[in-house]
Amino acid sequence: MYVRKKIVFSALTIVLAAAMIVGGTMAWFTSSVNGGETTFTAGTVQIEAGQEIDIPDDDNHTWIEGDIFPRWVVAAEQGQRFDGSDVLPSRSNPNVVLTDDNQQEGENFYSLGFDGYIVVEFDHLIFTGEKVSIITVVEETGGRYPLEKANIYVSTTGNEDDWVYIDVATNDGTKVGNTIKNTFELPKDVDYARYIKLVDITDKEDFKDLSNKDKNAADGFDVNVIYVEGGLKDKDHNWNPGDTATKEYTVVNTGSKDIHVRAQLIGQWYQYNEETYEWVTYVPIPDLDVVEINVCEVESPDWFYDEASGYFYYTGELAGTYERSDEDIIEATLCVEIHIKGEETDNQYQGKRFVISTTFEAIQSSNGAAEEHWQVNLYSFDE
Repeated sequence: MYVRKKIVFSALTIVLAAAMIVGGTMAWFTSSVNGGETTFTAGTVQIEAGQEIDIPDDDNHTWIEGDIFPRWVVAAEQGQRFDGSDVLPSRSNPNVVLTDDNQQEGENFYSLGFDGYIVVEFDHLIFTGEKVSIITVVEETGGRYPLEKANIYVSTTGNEDDWVYIDVATNDGTKVGNTIKNTFELPKDVDYARYIKLVDITDKEDFKDLSNKDKNAADGFDVNVIYVEGGLKDKDHNWNPGDTATKEYTVVNTGSKDIHVRAQLIGQWYQYNEETYEWVTYVPIPDLDVVEINVCEVESPDWFYDEASGYFYYTGELAGTYERSDEDIIEATLCVEIHIKGEETDNQYQGKRFVISTTFEAIQSSNGAAEEHWQVNLYSFDE
């Protein structure tokens, strides 16, 4: 009697995970993995006295176009060969499906085995109507064999009751080499997906007329790689509830006058409209205020947040070009920590985006302008 081999790589508790688009957009999805700290650099803000500069969200997005591969294998339960024996060890490493690197040791594909399955998770959401909505499965056996098949399912959460059937991936038994790329697109009734599952449905009866050697070696659908083809992904993304990411701005005084500067960061939730393929304003009910934005104490010790006005203030002065010396400070870096609360971030935020709009203002540092117009005395800030 042979026991089916089972490999479980992450029994994930479904909470919320996020992908952050550089410059302020956070797309929330599911996972419990700690993404650690990520730094997002917004670039340089050039400003002079009397200016107010709004930083458009699109100006801070850094997009990469290309193939998107899964982050990891969530679970894999390998079936058996035709004769009931275990699949060969060289075909039993499920992690080979995470990359198209053909230099891996052993076989460069994973055999599901008859009735076996594999589940992978992506960092990036796969949206209907967006360029990343193409799911591609490459299957490779390297020989002339009967048709091998696997059902394709997608899910937003990976939960047992959340899988949506997409189509059937096959090798082509009529082609020499049995190498074929199966391409699928999310159906219109699926908003987005993060998980892909392949379940072998190969018919063992199709192999009964082969030689004993070939028949007994049959091991179901073989998966070379699972990936999203030609997708758009944000450069910096992976972080989860409970994590803290950082965002940096460098402010440079390009005017002739010495200035004080302040910045305001305002966040707004958005949800994806599957009918219009657009992101629209979303108001959480109740609004749990799950996003915290604070000054990085180490990187920006000369900045502070004033709760009354809702602005971040630079306590020093940025020197203007008039009679500027080499010792003068002309730029300052504002670093903020963006923290997503863990337990408070419940399911209503799943699949939503949080967009941060940033505004910088400058005012001359002479004649008490900041105290008069901003109602704050920067010189009285207690070091």
